[in-house]
Amino acid sequence: MNIKRGFTLAEVLITLAIIGVVAAMTMPGLIGNYRKKEYTIRLQKAVSSWDNAARLMQAESMTDYLADRNIEKYLNIVKEEYFDYFSKLKPLVANAQYPAAVYVDSGSVMAYLTDGTKLYIDLSKNTDLDKDKPIGTVVIDVNGEKPPNQTGRDTFFFLVDYTGTLVAYNSSAAVNLYHSENGANEYWKNNETYCGAANSKVIPSNTAGSGCAARIIENGWEMDY
Repeated sequence: MNIKRGFTLAEVLITLAIIGVVAAMTMPGLIGNYRKKEYTIRLQKAVSSWDNAARLMQAESMTDYLADRNIEKYLNIVKEEYFDYFSKLKPLVANAQYPAAVYVDSGSVMAYLTDGTKLYIDLSKNTDLDKDKPIGTVVIDVNGEKPPNQTGRDTFFFLVDYTGTLVAYNSSAAVNLYHSENGANEYWKNNETYCGAANSKVIPSNTAGSGCAARIIENGWEMDY
């Protein structure tokens, strides 16, 4: 007679314990990677929505520049408010200092999009539409009220050029558009305080995150840090 032997209770408990340990070790990484991908997809969608709105404005006004500063009417906005958002925003690494150029007026429009994204819009600069200067700043919070409200994770900084196109802070284009007085040091790859060092996942303790949108876009829309 063949007797089939099953697992003992001790063996089952040991197996479950091993599975639990492996899950505890791998799940945080999987969740972190999922969130990075989610933030990146939502950022790409928000940038595309803004650019589409700018192009629609140009088509209606038959110009090649941002003729109307009230671009909000071309976006899918469900609500607008005015308040000081920066008091709630956190840098990528706690206690890191934002560069002096990172500034949005406290009276800027905070626009809620239908998908939960929030845009902080300040188009009060460069009223003469000088092609060599930005007309303002846009801060994109890809998940609205949800945490972490952290620069470089779910919140990203952009300049706006005279055509209405978003230009990521500390990108090579931004250096030419706005940061030229400080030279190449304002490019994120040349200054790790903007979004860490290129090709390194380790973020230094002095990193505020203002250049992370540039890093993500230049890496093919991938958050590799």
